[in-house]
Amino acid sequence: MQHNGWDHALKVTADGAGLVGHAGAVLLRKAADQAGLTAWLSGALRKAGQSPVLDRGVVLVLMAAAIALGATSMSDIAVLAHLAPVLGDAPSGPTVRRALDLAGTPASLERIARARAKARASRRRCLRPLCSINAPSPRQRAPDEDRARSRRSGAMCDHFS
Repeated sequence: MQHNGWDHALKVTADGAGLVGHAGAVLLRKAADQAGLTAWLSGALRKAGQSPVLDRGVVLVLMAAAIALGATSMSDIAVLAHLAPVLGDAPSGPTVRRALDLAGTPASLERIARARAKARASRRRCLRPLCSINAPSPRQRAPDEDRARSRRSGAMCDHFS
């Protein structure tokens, strides 16, 4: 997976300096990116010959984050405006409408379902070495053992190594 760089300096803190309201939305976006969901959604919604200013996969992930923050309509994407320093500008209502119109076609819905399945499978492969019944707890395991377990299982994840 290639990182797109928006989260390179992200850290979670509770010291009161440099805080962002609704930081949970940022973590939802980061989780979708790390699971590969954003990239797979982008691929599922890509149309030949078109280069939208905002990637449609990113728009869907941002809309999901807005819903988590209480959005109840497409125009409520504006709830993400205060996160612009972290996530970039929120998509406009018409951009959200175009992304949802595209995502609502039968062919797109099928591609989106496959993208979601790929993201879930990726996370399962990543977590499988840590969820074995006979495995010692992470506190009992040496870090090198985690890396070896990940390699043996074929995990496509570097988050636990």
